[in-house]
Amino acid sequence: MSVLDFKVLEYRPSGNVVVADPTLRDEIAKRGLRELMRRTGLSQHTIEAIRAGRGVRRTTLRRMQQGVVGPPLGLNGRPDVYNLEPV
Repeated sequence: MSVLDFKVLEYRPSGNVVVADPTLRDEIAKRGLRELMRRTGLSQHTIEAIRAGRGVRRTTLRRMQQGVVGPPLGLNGRPDVYNLEPV
């Protein structure tokens, strides 16, 4: 291996960065930070970035969308099945 044999690495911004639409950001703002952290498993700083309209990974935003539309949480941090409408 020679010092002259090397490969140049080129770093580019990822194409997976997306920004939440204003409707989703409004829904996120209505909910508490800790509740969203429990629902999604995302960190406080990631949730704050989504609220502020900064770019996050596509999969991260998808996790947030799924967490916002889920059933309400009970006191134990799990979905509260007792508050659901009778079938």
